[in-house]
Amino acid sequence: MAKNQRTPASVQIGQVLRELRKRDELTMHEMAAKLEVSQQCVSAWEHGDRAPRIEDIPTIARAVGQTPLWLARKMLDRLAGKTTSPLDT
Repeated sequence: MAKNQRTPASVQIGQVLRELRKRDELTMHEMAAKLEVSQQCVSAWEHGDRAPRIEDIPTIARAVGQTPLWLARKMLDRLAGKTTSPLDT
């Protein structure tokens, strides 16, 4: 996805990622260090300017203590308009 090309899907995915980071009381800098990406990358994901690559999902899931399947389902639920918090299991 091109830089700064915000889509409804990238915004929804970003909201999930932000909620999970805040649940774990991590700063963007701390999350970026766990994911081995820049803080700017985490910020772009959370603001919906970019979406993580599918290859990033397992790393993100591990960083928040979940499985890739759990994270993918939470993202898909959000995209489908389900309003449950990603913190719900």
